[in-house]
Amino acid sequence: MTRGAGLRFSRRWLGGMVAGLVASLVGAACSGGGGATAGDTGGSQCLEAIVFDIDETLTISDAEWEMQKADGTYDPVERAAASEMVSAYADRGYQIIYLTARSQTWVLGGTGESSTDATRRWLEEHGFPLDPASSRIILSKTLVSGDTAIAYKAGALADMQAEGLVFDGAYGNATTDIAAFAQAKIPKDVTFIIGVHAGEEGTVAIAGEGWQAHLDTYVSSVNGACAAP
Repeated sequence: MTRGAGLRFSRRWLGGMVAGLVASLVGAACSGGGGATAGDTGGSQCLEAIVFDIDETLTISDAEWEMQKADGTYDPVERAAASEMVSAYADRGYQIIYLTARSQTWVLGGTGESSTDATRRWLEEHGFPLDPASSRIILSKTLVSGDTAIAYKAGALADMQAEGLVFDGAYGNATTDIAAFAQAKIPKDVTFIIGVHAGEEGTVAIAGEGWQAHLDTYVSSVNGACAAP
């Protein structure tokens, strides 16, 4: 081997070593050391998520949506501290998933809005986090109830889990929520149910009609998403 060839080899070897070291350091920095992440050209996105039902979970009753469907100008009443609770999770870096059995096929009376647009508008007007990079609003493509609602929600959760999302918490009020969350293997000790079915099937019961106490005693102490142990 000539001296020039040896020099070229040494430079290639050194360059490869440096590139490998930089890649390792970048990967370690992006991983967060804790939860699931997905890398892309812009860095890394945490895939830890919290899922929320809307009707009678973030609002005070299912009747609120029925009144809004009849009159699009009606403003459904939010449960106390609901938006603050969801925002607290978003501030901690969690993906926010709004998963509702509302059908995309509905059109609101008076305004002519689609149910998708009306749902987004209500969330926005009430201060819920809607960052397009870290939140999703999911409505059913068809009318669902009972077993079909369970299948729809469980299927949507499974699809997101296949993408890599990991659900660290689930919020609902109905037996269909409990069943769908269970089918998605979300642990019962982080399945929070409010209303008449609170605590059923081993879920965590939320006492009262609002989320303030839960926000103060539980959510405020939750670690940030993908945080190192």
